[in-house]
Amino acid sequence: MRKKFLCAAVLILAVAFCICSCGESVTVYEITEDNAWQVYPADEAPLKTVRAGDRWYSLMGRYNHSTYSLCVSGDYESLNKVYTVTDAAVWFLEATEDYAVFSEMHGSFNRIMLCEGKSGTVSEVFSISTEAGYQNSCVGIYGDCVYFAYTDYAAESAQIKRYRISDGTRDTFAELPYHGEYSCMSLSVDGSTLLAASGTGEDACLMAFDLDTGAEPVKYDLDGKVKVIYACAYDTENGGFALYYSDDKGGEHIATVNKKNGKLKNIYTFGESAYAYQDTVEMRGGHIYWVTQINASGMVADHYRFVDYDTKTDSPAEYLRTFSFTVTEDGVQLLAFNKVDYDAIYLTEIYLGGNRE
Repeated sequence: MRKKFLCAAVLILAVAFCICSCGESVTVYEITEDNAWQVYPADEAPLKTVRAGDRWYSLMGRYNHSTYSLCVSGDYESLNKVYTVTDAAVWFLEATEDYAVFSEMHGSFNRIMLCEGKSGTVSEVFSISTEAGYQNSCVGIYGDCVYFAYTDYAAESAQIKRYRISDGTRDTFAELPYHGEYSCMSLSVDGSTLLAASGTGEDACLMAFDLDTGAEPVKYDLDGKVKVIYACAYDTENGGFALYYSDDKGGEHIATVNKKNGKLKNIYTFGESAYAYQDTVEMRGGHIYWVTQINASGMVADHYRFVDYDTKTDSPAEYLRTFSFTVTEDGVQLLAFNKVDYDAIYLTEIYLGGNRE
């Protein structure tokens, strides 16, 4: 399997070319049928794929439809459905070899769901009403525990909840500063680090929890220009932080964080009508990953580009028509539309952190 991964990555490199954008040299890649691992018909293709050990989890759905399915298989060719939900929106999926967690939005409430990888059994972890205000739908999983944010507007309380899979119990893992809808705008679990972002302006901060040691969290106060933090990520290799946020003037940026003073270094600024798709950013080995979505006229598939930004060299690489990515221990899985008639989806993988060896 590993040999196949390497071949796919090399083939992608063979079709690269360079362009200039906003003063930066951008390397652009084309994912084609020749360098894809798998070609799925568009009507039977995953929206997101996570490879965890020898197990593959795939979230399936179609554009402008409200039916989603979770598949659990031993490879990326077999899409074995274990769960289907209708009249919902599902976009968040995290997984280990043993478990997968995802969030469903049904009208006025979110449901956090758990899938046992071996059996394919799906059960509810928590149901959160959104009638009082925004509820974070990000979920993290580490070991035997699921972590998620909950804001109790009536009690003016913000918490990180913990669900123990082994016995089905829930408790409060940590209290967060209460800022109404901005109480916890992002939560992620990378390695043994749980990272939560909350607040706005002078009160915006990151809180890093060590899930192994249980030590007191480390708090990083952020630049006062921060308005909303859409996503945060921790680099398990280099210990760095990445943010996707909007500033006090409405601009949206991808930035790194100085741990000493909370100052942000913007590495990418989104243009008008451009966003980070599904408010997602990841970081590993000094590389920051996201998908840029552009809302404009024309073919929808052309408005997605996966970005691999090397913070050491300040150089981005873009993958055309690529709408989904997952960072794993060995590489980054990509899903992209085909170029000719957009009736197929390509799956492939690139090296993690730009490593070409």
